[in-house]
Amino acid sequence: MNNSQNYIIRARSFPIREVRKLKGEFIEAKPFPSLILKNFLKDHKPLFEAIKKEQFHKKDSDLFSFSQTNSLFYSKNPIIQSTVKLFSSQTFSSLISAVSGIKLKAGALDISSSLYEKTGYLLCHDDRIEDRKIAFILYLSDTFTNKDGGSLALYSNKGKHPCKKIISYPPIENSLFIFQVSKISWHEVEEVLSNKKRYAIGGWLH
Repeated sequence: MNNSQNYIIRARSFPIREVRKLKGEFIEAKPFPSLILKNFLKDHKPLFEAIKKEQFHKKDSDLFSFSQTNSLFYSKNPIIQSTVKLFSSQTFSSLISAVSGIKLKAGALDISSSLYEKTGYLLCHDDRIEDRKIAFILYLSDTFTNKDGGSLALYSNKGKHPCKKIISYPPIENSLFIFQVSKISWHEVEEVLSNKKRYAIGGWLH
């Protein structure tokens, strides 16, 4: 394995035929456009180990309870720097643009890491701030089951408010989940019920 000074984080390849198929799945997803890209990185383990060494800050209120790093743009870890470079690349923005049909600007993103531990949660919200277009979450921890909690739940809407939970996605190791940010993109992170730690990298593309 390469050492941390020259390790490059790479996504797996997505042939044109697969991208077309993924675009259909994204557009047709309910309750709003979304998609899971499994086995997203060729090797996510070095990134996972690097993220666990970052400094996390506790965030607590009536609406949420989890920990978060500062922007990963400021991390000095070369593996994390490589990851930020991947998510900032024209290749990544072009892939997500092709899948979503939304024009995105390479490098225009927010990116940080989150940690949900037992009893951690994030109540229902829509992510609409400024010009966010696509939300993304790359799960790094071992795959969760329903009994572990920590699932990403998507809600239908009625008027301008969330209505009922349509589907829940337990975190799947090395999977990238994306969804379109809009006035109907209501979602939440369900409470973590087990002692598993839910590490992820996430943010928004603009």
